[in-house]
Amino acid sequence: MPTARARAVPVWALRTSAVLVQAEWALRTSAVLVKAVWAVPA
Repeated sequence: MPTARARAVPVWALRTSAVLVQAEWALRTSAVLVKAVWAVPA
């Protein structure tokens, strides 16, 4: 049991970190797009 739990926790941590990384990339991409839109003269 301890081995199964120890094995499951890192997987959950990896999935959580992966989601956080994807969210960070999405925020950076959206920020760049917003800056580009604002940089373009109307």
